Amino acid sequence: MQTLDHKKAEITFRKLISEQHLGKKIHFPEEFTHTEMLAELKKRLESTRRDFTQLQNNNVDFTSYLEIGAEYGVRSALVESEFGGQGIALDIARTPLEKTRFFAKYFKLQKIPIAVCADAHSLPFPNNTFPFVFCYQTLHHFPNPFPIVSEIYRVLKPGGYFFFAEEPVRQNFNLRLFRRPTKVKGIGRLLKYLLILPFISQIGKTEVDFGIVEDTFSLLQWRKITSLFSIQSITISPFLFGSTTTITKDNPFKVKLATKIAIYCLGGGINGLLKKPGTTNSAQKKPLVFLCPTCKKKLLNKKTQHYICPHCLTKYQIINNVIQLLPAALQHALYR
Repeated sequence: MQTLDHKKAEITFRKLISEQHLGKKIHFPEEFTHTEMLAELKKRLESTRRDFTQLQNNNVDFTSYLEIGAEYGVRSALVESEFGGQGIALDIARTPLEKTRFFAKYFKLQKIPIAVCADAHSLPFPNNTFPFVFCYQTLHHFPNPFPIVSEIYRVLKPGGYFFFAEEPVRQNFNLRLFRRPTKVKGIGRLLKYLLILPFISQIGKTEVDFGIVEDTFSLLQWRKITSLFSIQSITISPFLFGSTTTITKDNPFKVKLATKIAIYCLGGGINGLLKKPGTTNSAQKKPLVFLCPTCKKKLLNKKTQHYICPHCLTKYQIINNVIQLLPAALQHALYR
């Protein structure tokens, strides 16, 4: 589980890096500036567009969705604006979610998602709520993603899909002498061009120094992480070069030897489309409701400026258009 300190680090770091990405103040010189982040977000939107076009071609229902680890919410805004989805962008850090409208406007995305600040360990939704849940670059921020994936499984409808992408697979052939930042300079840049840097260092220096979890998982661990679901498609690709393995529902979690060797030496990335067993009537659309994250016994009632639990009477504020749905004790610890 993420510790309280890990969660505090996520929130504080995202607040500071958001200022940098908006061009207000440089807090981390080795991370993306405003211009660089706009270019990075453009790339992310392009990859999301390709992915969701493929999902649409495979008849995956994402008309109602949940994105976990949404950060600025631009991927959700793309799903809303170009693919007709309606759903929720969720993150434990509120500040990036507050910037969704700004970045959506910059990229000419006409619609934005509902923004919810919540903990992925305790999603504030009843069982069997969504036909589709997705995340990018998120699962490796947890010491063990299995509890997160279990929560995703819980809130998915029977027959629903979970899509994850841009997650790392552990590289074993690495001295791990130090962590490197997003932008390397001087000798680090030379080592990068000589292809030495990937074998003596790991990424994520700025985040780890700040107290954020940055982890990678082996192929065996990824098999465990995805074990609750029926595999529709998992793609495992070595970094730089090497043989790619695509696992389908007719092929158990077996990875080609050539891919294993390349992953061992180079590390890699993994994307997956998983399905919760069962069937559901996608035509039956129900209004979105929130489950009290504190007592987990009753659905929340909507008031003008907040939500309230009729059982434990906990209030949940709406701050800068973000619905704050953390358990009461955690809310106090993180946002007091």
